[in-house]
Amino acid sequence: MRCPKCGSNVPEGKTKCPHCFAPISSDQPSRSFSVNPQSGYRPNNEAYTPKKSSADIYEKNVSSVAIITVNICDKNNNIISSFTGSGCLISKDGYIVTNTHVVYDEDHDFVPSTVEVQLDGRKYVGRVLRTHEPPGEHKILDDIALVKVDASFPTCLALADYNTVKPGDEVTAIGNALGWGINVTRGIVSDTQKFFNGEYVLASDVGINGGNSGGPLFNSKGEIIAICDCTPKKAHEAMNFFIPVNHVKELLKSWGYSF
Repeated sequence: MRCPKCGSNVPEGKTKCPHCFAPISSDQPSRSFSVNPQSGYRPNNEAYTPKKSSADIYEKNVSSVAIITVNICDKNNNIISSFTGSGCLISKDGYIVTNTHVVYDEDHDFVPSTVEVQLDGRKYVGRVLRTHEPPGEHKILDDIALVKVDASFPTCLALADYNTVKPGDEVTAIGNALGWGINVTRGIVSDTQKFFNGEYVLASDVGINGGNSGGPLFNSKGEIIAICDCTPKKAHEAMNFFIPVNHVKELLKSWGYSF
């Protein structure tokens, strides 16, 4: 039998709980409990969704995190410079969200029509469909671009509802950090409404570097809650800034795209 007050086991025949000393009635109906690994006992009728570890989130989503490379060539098609970042495959038919500054060549002041996209070890040609203008003077919230790969994929990244995000939530970032290939880092949400340079953005202590730009920030369910926006002018030690996913969805919708 279970104690109706604390839920502890009570030996048959006892009239008081040996733990909290609450009275136990002989006709007290027993309650079924199961173990919640994070909070101990709970009634069976209470919903419990286990959190995914960063390893689980990485394994499930890494194939849908893109490495985006822009190659600048001379008139003979020789590469004279290149720069790289990350992207999020948000549809199985090849739509990828990234940052405008990932696909914008500041030296030559233009956005190329195509970029190189690498997903799960395979390379594709990505068409730059939209960026926010002017790309060289964007704010954080407007630092979004949409790229299209003409291919089909078995999975894509899920977009969360930003209204469910709270300070202290555990988060995981996956991206092409420093341009050295995909890696994973972990942290928490520091603030969901950090006021910075006239904008409200997500702040987190999760470790990101140049190259993470345009990549996803995941909640504990493995859903995207924000897009990394990492540039030298905006990145601060232990305080990095991200574009909330609901703003990204609204911007894409204004362009005529719904995901």
